[in-house]
Amino acid sequence: MFADGSLRVPKSVHQIMARVILLSGLFAAGFFFLLNLLALCEARPISLQEPNNLKAIAREETTAPELIGASCTARDVKIYQGQTSTVGLPTYAVQISNTCLDPRCTISNVIVQCGLFHSAMFVNPAVFRRLDSTQGTCIVKNGNAMGHGEIVAFKYQENFKERLQLQSAKVTCSG
Repeated sequence: MFADGSLRVPKSVHQIMARVILLSGLFAAGFFFLLNLLALCEARPISLQEPNNLKAIAREETTAPELIGASCTARDVKIYQGQTSTVGLPTYAVQISNTCLDPRCTISNVIVQCGLFHSAMFVNPAVFRRLDSTQGTCIVKNGNAMGHGEIVAFKYQENFKERLQLQSAKVTCSG
């Protein structure tokens, strides 16, 4: 305590505290970066978020991740979905992504087993639509190519989450 009754912390302690705060922030950012890097290496997103900041939803992976450096296959199409709202009719968000690591490769004619898929909310048919109701198949992007790292996303409303599983896809690599 000083003569004027105030309690002052030496300047060096302030500097130390500032460094501790800075380092803890860097540690947290680095930890989050490492988690994202690990998720990228495993071809699994940590969370699925909509542009309007809906809460993160749980992922459901329907295929096993490919090894880094392996050639691209239909198994590089990953399907993630989760519930985003429980108010009223449940809302589900879906991400279908091309996780192929080779930028020269595209994946087209992506056919998904979609069971009795239907939605109380509009799903753009250019993004995802029923292909054959008797076989329970749907098509992604009207069969058009998905580029390296491309993600096709949509939401649907249904009483239950429909199991979406890759049936087939065509891989085309240039060069």
